[in-house]
Amino acid sequence: MDAEQNPTCPNCGSLMTLRTARQGPNAGSRFWGCRRFPKCRGTLPCEPAETANPEAASPPQPARPPRLAPGVRPPRDGHQSSLYQALALPKTIAEGVIALSERAGLREYIRALSQFRPDYRSSERPPAERVAGCALAVLEKLLLRGDVTYCTWQLDGLVPDGPADLPAALEAAAQSLGHGYRNTYWDSREEQDFYERILPGLSQVDLRDWCTPQVSLGSLAGNGDGTNHQRVDFGLLHPSGLRMVIEIDGLQHDDAINDGRRDGLLQNEGYTVKRVPAHEVRSGGGPTLEELRARLPVLPPVEPTDAGPLAVYALTTRIQIALLRCLQLGWLSLPDDGQPIGLRLPAWAAADGLCRRAIAAAVADLTALVRDIATLYGLQATFGLRIVPQGKGQCRAVLALTDTLDDADGPTMRISSTYLPFDLAASDAERLSTSPDRPLSLQPDQEAVRRLFWYVFRFDEFREGQWPAIERALRGKDTLVLLPTGGGKSAVFQLAGLLRPGLTLVVAPLVALIDDQQENLAAKGIQRVAAISSSLDRAARAQEQALLVSGHHQFC
Repeated sequence: MDAEQNPTCPNCGSLMTLRTARQGPNAGSRFWGCRRFPKCRGTLPCEPAETANPEAASPPQPARPPRLAPGVRPPRDGHQSSLYQALALPKTIAEGVIALSERAGLREYIRALSQFRPDYRSSERPPAERVAGCALAVLEKLLLRGDVTYCTWQLDGLVPDGPADLPAALEAAAQSLGHGYRNTYWDSREEQDFYERILPGLSQVDLRDWCTPQVSLGSLAGNGDGTNHQRVDFGLLHPSGLRMVIEIDGLQHDDAINDGRRDGLLQNEGYTVKRVPAHEVRSGGGPTLEELRARLPVLPPVEPTDAGPLAVYALTTRIQIALLRCLQLGWLSLPDDGQPIGLRLPAWAAADGLCRRAIAAAVADLTALVRDIATLYGLQATFGLRIVPQGKGQCRAVLALTDTLDDADGPTMRISSTYLPFDLAASDAERLSTSPDRPLSLQPDQEAVRRLFWYVFRFDEFREGQWPAIERALRGKDTLVLLPTGGGKSAVFQLAGLLRPGLTLVVAPLVALIDDQQENLAAKGIQRVAAISSSLDRAARAQEQALLVSGHHQFC
């Protein structure tokens, strides 16, 4: 069939291609699938256009690539913030969550559970030694290889079975964690009063848990053309569908034409914009505030005790990535052993036995992961961490999963939930300079690499011919792999690519093979993959190339 005869995706408007269902009740049946799969999962039945039932198509859901991490104002002067999107789960639960991400409504709760922000004091970053920098870059690649991915070794066995009702558990976990973020850095007294006095009383739940102050206009509007350096006052965002921007109109909002343009950009993206006069904030009431109260949806109150194991895994994911950030900032050293890490936990987590066991497992697993990577890069593999309760003396670093930024016990990183209604690109990826004149000298240890093989793919052992090929590739040698169909050729270059810093470039002769590789990686929790082919239009290709330049993609 000519491209002109192919239907267009009901979700994103891209051309579709014929596929064959591999499993489920329709296994073996042909259907039209979007060429941008898995970024877009739109489908149509495979029947002539004149007889196709439009009701059978997926409901229109615009498919959008991840956006570069938006600029958000740090909570205090002299601090900085990062944004991440990651959730590491046991294999069976991860596969269920990845499948549920196809549902538009549940996708928002998955985002809310996986997005978070570390806030910490700005400091001069010590330059990392070249090999140690490469090892940390690989650690970052592994921990941030996908939005929903497989967790580390000990964590995988803590919960034998997933929740009986996974969709309900996702909603409860995302809402029970809430934000936990509180802002203390303001442009005006009216903004502070609105946030601290008025916002908590507008609903039966504290809306500050779902409010992101001073988020960049360009990220919300999906338009970086001159808007990334502009901010909205408040983004009131909830995964149930609440998408509202609130501006406090004082002297700083005296340009009606520019304000109208900003509002138009946001409204085109589905946001409701409410402008509250500053005098109503000062007086504590007025018609605009009453209208705002009436228009806000009823959000169900959820207690932290409803969190369940999904919230526990969200916390362990955040702790491991925060420890990675501490290594990158120089707060922790490689190599070093027995470094004290302070932890400040919310009350529900401190009282939860599963959560305490999971945190201990997460720290032990990260220690083992760092040691395996250090062994691979020929570094001294003496690295250890020990958890110290809050207030038990000076620590190398303190991770606070509570509403505090006190540096009394050591440099503190506050980790809190956030939610933005789009996927976040991993734009904080470490930049490294490489040269063929200075090749990396890796020392692959078969047992260490086998453990990493299980962590990434959940394969217990290497198949015949895989280890010699992986070892050569890790050493940087030209490698030609000839294995039978199903022998694991793809896993060879995929693991080698993940265990070396930088981008892995894959050249495939057919679009179908490109799509198949991307689909298989996504199913394993590796979603930072670009599939650039003739099926992409100019705009989509430009978006993927921008993500490549930013460091988001690991495979292309």
